[in-house]
Amino acid sequence: MAPDSSARDRETKESGGFLCALVLLAGFAVAAAAHGSWSTTTAVDELTDEPLIIASAYAHQSESGNPKRKAIHVRCRNGMIDVYVAWGHAIDEDYGMQAHFDERRTPIDLPIAEAADRATAVIQVSAEERQRFLGLMKKSTTLAVRLYDWPGQPVQAKFSLAGSSKAIGKVEHFCSQVQHERRRAIAKETARYEADYKAAIRTAVRRNWVPPAGTPEQVKCDVRVTKFPDGEVITAAVLNSCGSPALDGSVIEAVYQASPFPKPKDPSLFAQELTFEFSSR
Repeated sequence: MAPDSSARDRETKESGGFLCALVLLAGFAVAAAAHGSWSTTTAVDELTDEPLIIASAYAHQSESGNPKRKAIHVRCRNGMIDVYVAWGHAIDEDYGMQAHFDERRTPIDLPIAEAADRATAVIQVSAEERQRFLGLMKKSTTLAVRLYDWPGQPVQAKFSLAGSSKAIGKVEHFCSQVQHERRRAIAKETARYEADYKAAIRTAVRRNWVPPAGTPEQVKCDVRVTKFPDGEVITAAVLNSCGSPALDGSVIEAVYQASPFPKPKDPSLFAQELTFEFSSR
């Protein structure tokens, strides 16, 4: 299973403060889990002060060391789900991790990144692969994890997955809510930026408008323009008449005089074609 490069780069960039905080969160979550069973714990991210939720379980068997020092976690942080294993002693990330569900399926080889304490392994896969892994966790009964101790000695621990479906479901639901709220916030912010952008264009056109004789106090019409990325106007057309051909022509002239248009605060809002309402007030 090949890791997603962007996901791996993102984890690598956060490997400092993020993985240090991960160690503390792992210990906090494990402390809330009963031996061999699954539980969920809510906490506050020390790096972002945002709420997060972790589903955790201890190992019930281990080839070496105390099984209670080994735990698996599924966490939602910043609207993203990740899976990591607390091993209790130093691991060697170069060997990766092997996951074996129910001892029937073919073992899965997974790339990992170790945390600052070198005893926590974060699974490094794409979002799609992570979702498949979580699906296997929820429908299986056991998970055997093989990691390599430093320097390169394989050690296996086995986890019960009884209750994992409900616990992981809580994490997924929490993440879904976070993502929904973020989409709403982004949409609201984008709408505000777009409104500000059109208002700036409308102001620029109004400043360059020379109303013909006999113009009424209130003039409104929709104008469609095409433009280059630098704001230079290519074409302009009145969609619904401003009231007369003379008024339409004066507005079009003002559009060209206002070129180049101001740029949006958010470059992603740029569109070659733009429709805005011209108003004399």
